[in-house]
Amino acid sequence: MTNDLTISKKNSQQQLDSDLANAHVSPAATSEARLISVNDYLKPDRASTPTEIYPEPATGDSPKELWVDIQTNKPAILLEDTFIAGKRFFKDNQYLLTLIGLSILAVMALKAFFAGLDAIDNIPLVTPILKIVGLIYGARFVWRHLIRKQNRQELFEILNSAKMEVMGR
Repeated sequence: MTNDLTISKKNSQQQLDSDLANAHVSPAATSEARLISVNDYLKPDRASTPTEIYPEPATGDSPKELWVDIQTNKPAILLEDTFIAGKRFFKDNQYLLTLIGLSILAVMALKAFFAGLDAIDNIPLVTPILKIVGLIYGARFVWRHLIRKQNRQELFEILNSAKMEVMGR
């Protein structure tokens, strides 16, 4: 019984080999048949060796067929692998990348703010006028809120209520 089974396996393997040897397949069909998607590569049951990502070509391939195979299959696989690795990197380091991005954005905002102030400062009559306006407003604030005791208490109450609102107490 086991001998019959072994003989039938050998015969079926020989038949398959002879069918493959006699088959006429175009180079385009061969390269399409050898295309392995990244999803197949990422399956947990497959080992991540380069020979499985890029299978060895059949021994009968000519150099032209090999070059067509390289041009059609491998760049797509590499691009897909790079895209997946990039997504995984951003997912794993999302907090750090957000922190770095916000830091860069804050530095850029400060540079833009100081560039605007510098541009205003370079206008000939604006600087002295703004200094005078600042002095007048400062004197008015001192006169209104800091000279009398009752006004100082009202100012401190307003500041404390704002502080409580911000701190949440």
